[in-house]
Amino acid sequence: MQVGALIRRLSFKEFFNLSWILIKKPLYIWPTLQATKQTITICDQLYHKEHHLTGKPNAFRHALWNILISKNVFKINKNIVTSITWAKTITDLHEELAPNDLLDKTMDLHNNKMGREIFRKNRNYTIPEFLEILDKNVKEAKEVSNLQEFKTSNNNLVYLV
Repeated sequence: MQVGALIRRLSFKEFFNLSWILIKKPLYIWPTLQATKQTITICDQLYHKEHHLTGKPNAFRHALWNILISKNVFKINKNIVTSITWAKTITDLHEELAPNDLLDKTMDLHNNKMGREIFRKNRNYTIPEFLEILDKNVKEAKEVSNLQEFKTSNNNLVYLV
């Protein structure tokens, strides 16, 4: 989605919340945008447009996005908790603003969390090393079809059919 279209769709309260988050951490805006662009580029190369659906490529994209936001912000602040917290704030906000049904939203939030956890455990990895880990995780991803199944998928990426 185009940034301008997203901003026009926001309510005043949503726009204010987004603005406030960005004003509080202006140094994190550019690294976040770079992580977003890099995520889309990598996923387009690996999966073409399939990562915009609800399958394994989508799980990969959400996890990678959180890894790259955390990694880029970590380069600035050298604080793992702050970096992961920022990634969570931004990606949770995205899920609040994006029109998704509950199952899709829960899946995205779960995969976002998985990406942050992968970064937390491997913060010094290079991007190719993270891609290797994610490739392994995608192969072990669990299909879910209802909210209860998320409870048994704590250590796996998840996807819908």
